Amino acid sequence: MQRTLTALARYLGARTMTQTLVMAAVLGLGMANAAGGQARARGPQGVPPGHLPAAGECRVWHDDRPPGQQAAPTSCDAARATAAQTGGRVIYGETVRRSERDRADGRGDGAKSRKRGCTEKERRKGKCGPNRRQRDARDRDRDRDREDDGEDDREDARDDGRARDREYERDRSASPDRVYPQSLPEMVWGVLAGRGDRPDAVRQWLGTDPRLVSVTDSNSDGRPEVVTWTDTAGRLVQRWVDGNGDGRADRVTLYQNGKLLRTIR
Repeated sequence: MQRTLTALARYLGARTMTQTLVMAAVLGLGMANAAGGQARARGPQGVPPGHLPAAGECRVWHDDRPPGQQAAPTSCDAARATAAQTGGRVIYGETVRRSERDRADGRGDGAKSRKRGCTEKERRKGKCGPNRRQRDARDRDRDRDREDDGEDDREDARDDGRARDREYERDRSASPDRVYPQSLPEMVWGVLAGRGDRPDAVRQWLGTDPRLVSVTDSNSDGRPEVVTWTDTAGRLVQRWVDGNGDGRADRVTLYQNGKLLRTIR
């Protein structure tokens, strides 16, 4: 009798152990299938399809938060700025290509892809985030200032060159060794200059400095007998005289600082 009871107990214990192992295996398979289903429910960016932003929009996604507590979709620039400040990763609309996302996030051209925002250490060092943007803005401002300074220097050099040319022309016009045209000037040039039309031929005699002109035409035939040139201070510079009335000067008297220098005939 004792042997029969012992054999029955062993049989029942072995059967219970077998059932327990079978149930554990079934339960584990069910959990694995559920996890696989959850993974398949997420889209290519690790986000449930119903929570992807619309085409052309982005949103900041935190993997440790449920979908209902994620930030609302916004523009991609705003999302990248928020992610740089608060962490998280930027989720792009379905029509944005991966290469475009990489270029926008600065991960293109072989750079290492990152799925997180700036760390506090990186922000302090200015490697990303607002400090990086501020540094870039300062660099751009500094470059523009350098360009402006360079242009100012070039303009100053041009002004200095023009001033030297005027000074040279002034000295040359007053120099007794200056070479003038072989033909004496036409008297009508003084009339034209008085009307605001200064012929190029006049510059060969008077240079480029401002000159005031007055004419003497006693018979009003448009061919004056005398043309007098002065500087802006009223000092004599040249006097053209037509003694025979042929319309061309017979002599040109040159002055320096208002004093007679020489006469060309």
